[in-house]
Amino acid sequence: MNQLKIIDEANTTKLKAIIKEHSWLTKELVGDEGVSAAFLIIQHSSDIEFKAKMLPYLETSYLNNEGITGQQLALLTDRVLIAQGNKQLYGTQADLIEGQIVFSPIEDKANVDKRRAKMKMPPLDFYKKLMEEMYGIKESP
Repeated sequence: MNQLKIIDEANTTKLKAIIKEHSWLTKELVGDEGVSAAFLIIQHSSDIEFKAKMLPYLETSYLNNEGITGQQLALLTDRVLIAQGNKQLYGTQADLIEGQIVFSPIEDKANVDKRRAKMKMPPLDFYKKLMEEMYGIKESP
């Protein structure tokens, strides 16, 4: 875990320098893989302020079809909100607690599927079932 933290910090430092020089990374500048790599670096960065600062760039990239997906934008949005002590909007953040998927608190949960649909994401119940399959959780009788 310590090695991962060192790598994440180094990647964050490098990405900050690149963004300082070029602003946000476009598909034309770095291609789809480069935009995805930048997202992963931001997503795994421990620098919450940096993540929050990048959200408008990712939103613009998503809206302009510049390499960021709705799911990526939702993931980062929710991570930032949770890190700041707020409720998440899209229900992307959950933990495995005592063999069950437990979502972090969701703002206006009644409308979460509408927000997820706008980001081209499946409904929350479907997402939960995918996570249960991934973790090998069997449905209770």
